[in-house]
Amino acid sequence: MTTVRDLYLEALAMKSKDVPSLRILEHLIKRGYEIGHTMIDTATDTEKYELIFKDTGEKISFDGTDYHFDQS
Repeated sequence: MTTVRDLYLEALAMKSKDVPSLRILEHLIKRGYEIGHTMIDTATDTEKYELIFKDTGEKISFDGTDYHFDQS
């Protein structure tokens, strides 16, 4: 079963291949719904964003440079 942490690792892999951050954001949202999350809140600020997976409280954020994962 795919987890939010797996999505975080996917984001890091995409970043290492120079995929633009907005494309990674779209990928994370799509994959989040595919793995069963029914509600994903997003907060975006130009190059920075945070995804909150409401079902688990986990977060993936991008600060304009790197990705971060937080388990609540």
